[in-house]
Amino acid sequence: MKAAAAFAALLLASPSIAAERQTLASIEPLYRAHVVSLHPSLNPESSFRFEEVSVPGLWDALRVQLFTVDTIVRGQAIPRDPFLSWEGGIQPLARTSTTRLHSAVVLDDALYYSHSWGSGILRSHVGRLRIVDGKLEQQESEGWAFAELSLQRTGAGKIAVLLREGLPADLSGVGVLVGRIDLHERSWLRIVDAAGHEVHPRLPPDPPSAIRPFP
Repeated sequence: MKAAAAFAALLLASPSIAAERQTLASIEPLYRAHVVSLHPSLNPESSFRFEEVSVPGLWDALRVQLFTVDTIVRGQAIPRDPFLSWEGGIQPLARTSTTRLHSAVVLDDALYYSHSWGSGILRSHVGRLRIVDGKLEQQESEGWAFAELSLQRTGAGKIAVLLREGLPADLSGVGVLVGRIDLHERSWLRIVDAAGHEVHPRLPPDPPSAIRPFP
C-alpha cells in the first residue's frame, strides 16, 4: 500500500500531464492516484467509470474539465462526487459528500454550476469557479433545503436560477424562476431578483458564502 501511495504522489506531481486535455482513458490513472493519496488502502481491483460533462466554452475559458464518476463494485455502479481536472490534478467540485451535479454553464471567465447533497436534508447550492492569480477559486451560495436549483443562460447575457421544490417526490418540470446570479459582485456569490435585491432561502441558511480557494 505504501508503494501505491508513493506512485500516486509521483503521478500527481508529474509536469508532463499538467496542461493536457484528458480523455476518459487518461483520466483513470490520475483519478486513481488521487483516491489512493486519500485512501491508501483502496482495493487495487476497484474500477471506475467516467463521463465528461460537456459544458460549452469550459476548456477555452479555464482549461478545466468536469467529470462524473462511478465506482464499479461487483458489477454495481456507485455514484461518486463529480470532480475537476486542471493542470494535471484532480479537485472535487464541491466540499461535500453525496454531491449530485444539476447544471453547469460558462459565462466570460467563470464556470457557474448547481449541485445538491445530503442523505437526510437535501440542500442545493449554486457555485462559481474562476482562475484568480493562477489558482482555482470557488464560491458557493447559501443552501436551499428540500429543493433543487438549476442554471440557464439567458439571451441578455445573464444566468437565471430556477427552483424545483418538494423533491424527490416530483422531478417533473424545469422549475420556477427565483432570480439571477449577480455577475457584478465578485467577493461572494449572490442570487438577486429583478430589482437587484438578494434572494435568500426561506429556511435558515447555511453560514454566509465566502471565497474558498483550492489548496
